[in-house]
Amino acid sequence: MVRSSSSCKEVKLLNILLNNVMLNTLRAIWFGLVCFVMCTGCGVINHTHMEDGYYTEHYWSCGPTAIYRALSTYIVENNIPIDIPERNDISRHIQDNATILNLRTPLTLLYKDFVQITWPHELKEVVESYGFTIKELKNVKELTAHGTGLILIHKKRTVDYHWICYPAVKNPESYWKDQTRVINVYVIEYKGN
Repeated sequence: MVRSSSSCKEVKLLNILLNNVMLNTLRAIWFGLVCFVMCTGCGVINHTHMEDGYYTEHYWSCGPTAIYRALSTYIVENNIPIDIPERNDISRHIQDNATILNLRTPLTLLYKDFVQITWPHELKEVVESYGFTIKELKNVKELTAHGTGLILIHKKRTVDYHWICYPAVKNPESYWKDQTRVINVYVIEYKGN
C-alpha cells in the first residue's frame, strides 16, 4: 500500500507539472502573438498594394523620382538623343533586380511605407543600366562642380532618409534645415550603351 500511495503522489505531481508546462506554453504562444501584432505595426493588417508583382507605392517614392529627375535633367541639358525612362520603369527595374538580401519586403511587415526604400546599390545599378556612369563623391561641394547628381540625406534623430536630385534641389545640405545629414553623394555622366 505504501507503494501505491507514493505512485499516486507521483502521478499527481506529474499531472501538476504537465499542466504547468502546458499553461506556460500557451502563455508563451499568446505573448508571442500579442508581441507579433503589436511590434509589426500596420504592415500585417494594412499591407502594401501590389499590381502585376510590383509594389506600386515604390513607383512614386523618392528613389525612382530622384533617378528620373537626374536622368531627365542630364539628357535634356546635354542634348543626348535617348528616351527618358519613366518613373514606373525605373521602379520596376529596381524591384526586378532586388537581391535575395533585399530587406524591402520583410520590412513592409513592420511598416508599410518601408516599401518605398531604394538602397544605394539599387540606385547605382539602375543608373548604369541606362548607359550612365555613377561615381561617389566625398561631399556636395564636389558635385556642384560636376553637374547632375543624386544625394541620399538623413533627417537627424529620425528614420527618415530621402533621395534627392541635384541641381533640382539647390541646397541639399539644408533640406531639413539644421536636421539634414548628407549620407551619400553621386555624380552621373552619360557613357552610352
